[in-house]
Amino acid sequence: MNRLRGRLTYSNVLATVALAFALAGGTAFAATQLQKESVGTNALKKEAVTPSKLSRKARSGMIGPAGPAGPKGDPGARGERGEAGAPATTLTAHISAVGKLLGGNGVTGIPPSEKAYAVDFDRDVGDCNFQVTLDRTSGTASVVVGPLEGDPDGVVVEPLDSNGNHVLRPFYLAVFC
Repeated sequence: MNRLRGRLTYSNVLATVALAFALAGGTAFAATQLQKESVGTNALKKEAVTPSKLSRKARSGMIGPAGPAGPKGDPGARGERGEAGAPATTLTAHISAVGKLLGGNGVTGIPPSEKAYAVDFDRDVGDCNFQVTLDRTSGTASVVVGPLEGDPDGVVVEPLDSNGNHVLRPFYLAVFC
């Protein structure tokens, strides 16, 4: 504040006030003395009127229909091959009709059951999706699959025959998390 007071002299303040009057007065004079539409195209400097100085209505009148598409460009150079992504699933099981684990990843156990198969994995699969593919065995109409109640690591698989009865059939199970 002290630095500013040292520069506020009478002549500096008077010059600033005079400049403000001169600018405001010139604009006021032009606004009162020029008639509407008295400035023609020839009186304007080149590129003095830009789209931002036009009204919305004037700007909307300047927009025409889109032109035809240009010719298709040449394809670009082929990019480098990217790194392999993570596998879609690491939790799989191949189960025999008698409930024996024939292969898979992440399986920790298959508790015995009379009507269905319960497959336990090494992690929580409660929020995952399951896909079952029945082994090549005829006579099975459908399969029910879902999380094993009371076991967040478990999946229950129930093959059914065409009458809706439980049957024991070999299957493949994939878990997608």
